[in-house]
Amino acid sequence: MTKITLVNPNLVKVPAVAPVALDVLNTALRSEGHEIDLLDLTPVADRYEQEINKYFSKNKPNYVGITFRNAWDMVFTSFGSVKDDGSFIPSHVAVARILLQNFPRDRIIAGGVGFSSIPEYMLQQTGLKYGVVGAGDKVFSRIIDAFEGGKSPRGLEGFVEAGYPYIRSPREETLPLVIDRTNFVDNKWYFRNGGLAGLRTSNGCNMKCTYCMEPEVKGGMFLRDVNHVIAELNQLIEQGITDVHIIDSEANIPFRHSKEIKRAIASRNYPSSLRLWEYAQVLPFDEEYAKLARKAGVAGILFSADHIEPQILKAFGKWYTAEDIARTTKICQDNGIKVMNEFLFGMPGETEDSIKKSIDFMRELDPYLTGITLGIGITPSSPLSRSPAMLRFKMMNPEARKREGLYCNGTLFADPTYFVSTSLKIPEIYDTIRNYVGSDIYRFMVPTVQNTSKTDNQLINSSRVEKLIREGKTGAYWAYYRDQWN
Repeated sequence: MTKITLVNPNLVKVPAVAPVALDVLNTALRSEGHEIDLLDLTPVADRYEQEINKYFSKNKPNYVGITFRNAWDMVFTSFGSVKDDGSFIPSHVAVARILLQNFPRDRIIAGGVGFSSIPEYMLQQTGLKYGVVGAGDKVFSRIIDAFEGGKSPRGLEGFVEAGYPYIRSPREETLPLVIDRTNFVDNKWYFRNGGLAGLRTSNGCNMKCTYCMEPEVKGGMFLRDVNHVIAELNQLIEQGITDVHIIDSEANIPFRHSKEIKRAIASRNYPSSLRLWEYAQVLPFDEEYAKLARKAGVAGILFSADHIEPQILKAFGKWYTAEDIARTTKICQDNGIKVMNEFLFGMPGETEDSIKKSIDFMRELDPYLTGITLGIGITPSSPLSRSPAMLRFKMMNPEARKREGLYCNGTLFADPTYFVSTSLKIPEIYDTIRNYVGSDIYRFMVPTVQNTSKTDNQLINSSRVEKLIREGKTGAYWAYYRDQWN
């Protein structure tokens, strides 16, 4: 029997985010007959070196899998204001360094969404040799089988080796099993320290949003069996978890399957304490979906509304209008669902006037909350990074790039990289937005240059989120934003 240890290297504890991918991988690998153990560094982030050393002094697995969930936090306000400009790569490198001191390099396999977005760079930076690009629940076992059979996995779809070309993992159906959420990751601990448990009803994404890496990194969309979703939800509820985040790329896509999931949950008559939270697109959405969602326990939906200007929405790859944003928001309001509309400012063509116009629109619409993000985060796996407008930046030095609105202190599109329209003056635009919001600040999360204000929508190491956790609050933390102004 092959012994495999899965490692969660995430050292961010506020908020603590459960590594759902490791529950998935554990279930898949156990079904193939492997013996799986977990080394979760998030709960012991302040002493991770000692914990790694202690673990390997007592345990001798055959292989180690390590999942890198994030490369960087995608929030422009982190640039120049927090350590490493919001990059997680230095902490991943630190964990990998200690891991390599304890375990052979050629027996470690990396993976995860953050890894898959920049696999060659991640291998180079961490010093690791092997990885999985894309969905790993089937590919990982095939890699192990190759190694155990004395063969190289080189050429296997989804396998990447430092210094060699690779093919992303096949876009075959994944998550065919009922995922075990009870005996591996300590989901109860994560619920107490992060307020949510994640649940997938689908995997992958078919959307064409120009700034998003998920379609390339995760692959095409595959739908989970409704009964499997319900079985997994039951496991979480039985552990006393009352707030569940639907972590699909978009919870309402595809629409028919999304309604089936909501209808199935609603029919179970779960306790009224169960609350669901989700990310969704503005369209598709209708009255039936809202009613089903509310009956299923959906308390709040965060919509990636992005903008109201048609030309900017088109540049984002969006297919809806400002009128659609208003209609969807109103349907949710009428059905008792809290709404956060997230706006993304800074694309080419953005001006102070277009920002103010969007703020005025949302002020009139009055969702529970409007989040404002300034600056477009660009990763190498997003369509935007391959656009002619962005490719020209590769020929420029950092100062020339900054004059053109592109910000990066390291490797372009691998280290934190952002674009902000040159018509917006940095940092003056922060005060412009804050002043224009004015006394309506209780309805708007606005960016701040310090990235620490209670008005900012940054979650990582946020004092506002830390306070909510201490108070025992659960659920989506944006849903408590107005409370702090009462």
